[in-house]
Amino acid sequence: MWRSLVARFVRDEEAAGSNPVTPTDLRGPRWTGGGLSSSPGPTVVGVVIDREGRGLRVGGPDDAELLGRMLHEFNAEFGQTEPPADLMGRLAGPQLASGEVAVVFGPGDPPVGFAQLRYRSSLYEPGPDACLEELWVRPGARGTGLGRALLEGAMDLAREHGATRIDLNTSVADEAARALYAKCGFTNEELGAGGPSMLYYERDL
Repeated sequence: MWRSLVARFVRDEEAAGSNPVTPTDLRGPRWTGGGLSSSPGPTVVGVVIDREGRGLRVGGPDDAELLGRMLHEFNAEFGQTEPPADLMGRLAGPQLASGEVAVVFGPGDPPVGFAQLRYRSSLYEPGPDACLEELWVRPGARGTGLGRALLEGAMDLAREHGATRIDLNTSVADEAARALYAKCGFTNEELGAGGPSMLYYERDL
C-alpha cells in the first residue's frame, strides 16, 4: 500500500482566465511575472521563473524518465522502493503527453525538487480539479523556500489549465509540510474555519 496519508487539505482558486493552458501547451508555458503565459514556449521544455528569480521549469513527455527517477528517490526516503523508477517513468510518459499529469521541476541538473499535479474532471465546475500528488525537495535544498516556490508554481500552472480548486494529502506527523500548506492558504477544515477536520482513507483492491 502507498504511504498512509491521513489529512486532506483543500484550497479553492479564483476562476482562470478565458485562455487556459491546454494539454498540448504543457511543455512550453512561460512565466510572465504573476503567472504563466498561455502562449507556447520554446521547443524544449518550458522555462518558468518564479517571483524570487528561481529557475523552475514545466516538464513534458520527454521528462518521463526523470520524473520516474525522482519519484523513486522520494519514495525511497520513506523506505518505499516499489514500484521501480523505470516502471514509473514508463507510466508517466503517456500521462504527461495527455495532460492528465503535469510537473514543475526545481533548478539544477538533476533538479533539486519537483511538484507533480494530476487533473481530474469535475461534476461541479466546467474546469478540472487539480490534485497535488507529490511535492519533494532534496534534503540539501530544504529550508530555502524552494518548496513554497514549487507549490506556488504548481498552483499557477493549475490555474492556467482552468482549475479552480486544488487538494492534497499529507501526514499529520509532517509538521513542516502542514505549516507550508497552511501558509499557502490550504485548510483541512470542512467548509472553512471552525469546521470538522477532513480525513483521507485508502485501501488496496
